[in-house]
Amino acid sequence: MQNEKKGIDLFSLSTVPLVLRFNEIVISHATGFFWKNIDKLFLITNWHVISGVDPFTGKNIDQKHGCRPNIIEVLWNSKSVLGNKSPFIINLYDGSDEPVWLIHPELGRKVDIAAIDVECPPDSEPYPINEMPSIDLATYIGMDLFVLGYPLKITNNGFPIWKRASIASEPQLLNYTDYQAMLVDTATREGMSGAPVIQRYYGAVPLVSGGVQIADKGGAATKFIGIYSGRIGANDQLAAQLGLVWPSSLIETIVRTRRLDDLV
Repeated sequence: MQNEKKGIDLFSLSTVPLVLRFNEIVISHATGFFWKNIDKLFLITNWHVISGVDPFTGKNIDQKHGCRPNIIEVLWNSKSVLGNKSPFIINLYDGSDEPVWLIHPELGRKVDIAAIDVECPPDSEPYPINEMPSIDLATYIGMDLFVLGYPLKITNNGFPIWKRASIASEPQLLNYTDYQAMLVDTATREGMSGAPVIQRYYGAVPLVSGGVQIADKGGAATKFIGIYSGRIGANDQLAAQLGLVWPSSLIETIVRTRRLDDLV
């Protein structure tokens, strides 16, 4: 589970910082990660991050400038220097001003996930999260998870911050109102939207089958849970610190069906 040369956890390499811009105007910062489907590589983050629209209200998130992003700057992991990240630009709209990102084929924007078909730049390494070692860990309410992202643009020498969260709703009932998401209890901040969420154990680990397994030689057993999309009641610091986590199965559906958004 760790990079043998540097002792770096592989999942710390899975995330990339994102800068959302309208031309030269910086609108927001967020987190993303990569997903491999057959021969295609996809950048995964939240729909609200890429669209610039609040999925609950339908209003623009950016109140200062009143604009939506048309460019996303992705800080890719460098292949030659571990921890270094190099910026590359992705246009969010094609020559006909149509969105280039994919959404869920049936639920659309009710699932706060977006995927963009990308090409890996030279001397960069994507570390797709669905190709990393994974164990079918048992996942129950009250267990701890980790949200891997960049709160308030904070990084650890280019690596993400691991923010602890606990499962606050029954993971077998993925329906917060009309949404197929799980609730987690965590005090995250701006910049962590789009972060991957993992379950991590050391030593003896509980399995879905009901048995117990000893973790690998790195001492860790990991399961990718899904993608974090922000807090409920985020404008009130005294509100319940509850966030939404969308399950990994929704990501696979999006990249497999490849339905483009029709945002207007």
